[in-house]
Amino acid sequence: MMRIIVFALWLVAGAAVQEFDQGILAAGRGDYAGAIERFTRALDSSELTAAQRGIVYANRGSAYDELGDFALAVADFNRVIELRPEDPDGYLNRGVTFGKLGLPARAVADFDRAIALRPDLVEAYNNRGIALARQGLFDRAIADLDQAIRLAPDDAFSYFNRGLLYEDNGLRSRAIRDFKAAYGLAPEQPILQQKMRSLGLLE
Repeated sequence: MMRIIVFALWLVAGAAVQEFDQGILAAGRGDYAGAIERFTRALDSSELTAAQRGIVYANRGSAYDELGDFALAVADFNRVIELRPEDPDGYLNRGVTFGKLGLPARAVADFDRAIALRPDLVEAYNNRGIALARQGLFDRAIADLDQAIRLAPDDAFSYFNRGLLYEDNGLRSRAIRDFKAAYGLAPEQPILQQKMRSLGLLE
């Protein structure tokens, strides 16, 4: 699931903050290489507090992840966790990247930690469900996706992910129910339109 770039509120202005802001703008345009350059310049400055540096590392890690540079992304998320150990987003983001690296057990461990820090973190349940499914743990995966839906019943992709899991396990009627629910919540999403067409439910 796509990660949202982290934003921050800065109490003081300075060159590092300006570089950070330009990095956020670049990432918003999809220029992740440009964003990394800006974030790196911000990190080269001595202006930032440890907490602020953690935020910049989080954003640079996300940009590396978007470019498929997963090892560099993990390295930056490691720094986030060192600098902001009580911030669940560091564990969440690293867990997502571990999943992309084909390391679902390590991903689950990070999602566990994120949930321990913030029990209502929908993205952690959603992503942990996906990682558990990749380990063949169907019941636990469904339980996590159920919890994600309870926490955020308007999150289309929780329904979509649960539908995919039902579909993979031969539970077609349940899968169709979830795909319909997902499409009803976000009909503008191309991936949901494609799934509905493949099922013959949308022209």
